[in-house]
Amino acid sequence: MKKKLIALLAGALLTVAMAGNALAYFEQGHIIRVVYNQSTMTEVATDLGAASTVLAGGTFGGGADSFLNYGSLGSAAVGDLKVTYFGVTIGSKDLWLSSNAATQSVFTTSWSASSGTIGSVLSRYAGLGGSSNTLGMSDANSYWVKEDANGTKVGKFNTFYSAANGEIALGALDTVGYTTQNLFFWDNPSTTGQGAGVKTVTLKTLADGSTQVVATPIPPAFMLMGSGLLGLVGIRRKFNK
Repeated sequence: MKKKLIALLAGALLTVAMAGNALAYFEQGHIIRVVYNQSTMTEVATDLGAASTVLAGGTFGGGADSFLNYGSLGSAAVGDLKVTYFGVTIGSKDLWLSSNAATQSVFTTSWSASSGTIGSVLSRYAGLGGSSNTLGMSDANSYWVKEDANGTKVGKFNTFYSAANGEIALGALDTVGYTTQNLFFWDNPSTTGQGAGVKTVTLKTLADGSTQVVATPIPPAFMLMGSGLLGLVGIRRKFNK
C-alpha cells in the first residue's frame, strides 16, 4: 500500500509539473507577436508557441488570442495598428526578428543589448500569466519602451536594424485582408554589423486577428541535389554487392 501511495504521489507531482510547463508562456525560444495602437498607447503581445512549432507552418494566435479581442485594439481602425514579431534564446544566441524587407542585416546594436531588451519584454509579459496579454506602452518593460525606445527607434529593434523594417501597419487588413512580413533568423549574432539573417518563414497577419505562418519552400535546386545524392548512394550500394 505504501509503495502504491508513493507511486500515486509521484505521478501526481509529474502531472502538475507537466501542466505547469504546458502553461508556460513568453519563454525564450518562442515566437512572439506584438500589436500596438499608438493613439491609445496600448499593446497586446501573444505567444504563438515554440519556434520549432511555429516555423513548421500553420495558423496561430487566433480565437481567444486574437489581438482584436483586446479593448482599444479591437475598436481601433486597423490603420492605427502596427505589428511585429520576435523571439530569442539568450544562452545559445538564437534570434528571430520580423522584417518587411526581402533581406535583412544586423546594423549597430550588440548582441548583449538586443537580447537583453527582448529578454526584459518577455519577462514582463510572462509575469502577466496568459498566452496573450495587454500592457500599457508606457510600462518600463513594454515592447514600445524597450524595442521602439519610446518612438525614437520604431521598427529597429533598438537599432538592431538600420531602417524601420521590423514593423508594419495593418491598414491593408481592410482591403486585401492581410499584411505580409518575413521572419529572419540569426545564429550567434555576437558582433556589431554581422551579416544578413536567414529568411525562415513568411508571416501573414490576418483580418481575423490571427497569424498565418507560411514555411519557406525548399528550392528546386536543393531537391535535385538531394535526389542526385540518393542516386549516388544507390549506385554505390549496387557496386558493393
